[in-house]
Amino acid sequence: MSKLSDILTIIKKQRFWVPLGEDGESKYAVVTVSKENIVDMTKQFFEQLHKEGKYGYYVAVFTRKEEITMRDLPIFGREDKYETKWLYRDYEDAVQHSLRERELCLYDRIMRYPGNKELL
Repeated sequence: MSKLSDILTIIKKQRFWVPLGEDGESKYAVVTVSKENIVDMTKQFFEQLHKEGKYGYYVAVFTRKEEITMRDLPIFGREDKYETKWLYRDYEDAVQHSLRERELCLYDRIMRYPGNKELL
């Protein structure tokens, strides 16, 4: 199997919140960008997403909490608007992008958590 199919299998079996590293304190998830999933979504971000046609797109997040906030999203970096280039129409594209980012070491971090490897 490929790394992508391994990660997709683990995500599905972990019910979309994948523990990372030895302790599993950090989690990896891919979620739709919506008011239901982002607990503190601002009106400005909501309107921008609708204007760009990206409301409901997928984004990969790393968090230590049970809920996802605006601070967890990779949307900052511009003063005039939120950066939305890391939002993907397709779930698998969001995961694939995470795997391509070498500094994230996503595959290794997922496989270090006891029990993730056994889900394959």
